[in-house]
Amino acid sequence: MDTAKANQKDLAFLKELLEDGKVVPVIDRCYPLSETAEAIRYLEAGHAQGKVISLWPITTRPDKYRGREIK
Repeated sequence: MDTAKANQKDLAFLKELLEDGKVVPVIDRCYPLSETAEAIRYLEAGHAQGKVISLWPITTRPDKYRGREIK
């Protein structure tokens, strides 16, 4: 099986798309690291409609995740 390999040109193009809002990641829920088990249960139940994120304590600033449900 072939594996995609990123190069500097591709990464710069992707960065531009993200910054311009042309590519928007879909984040369903954000859980604090202490609730990772609950996040896994949520994923296993098949409810996720996007990415489910476990936040490390240093990044648990709700203002950084506006519009996303933070448990």
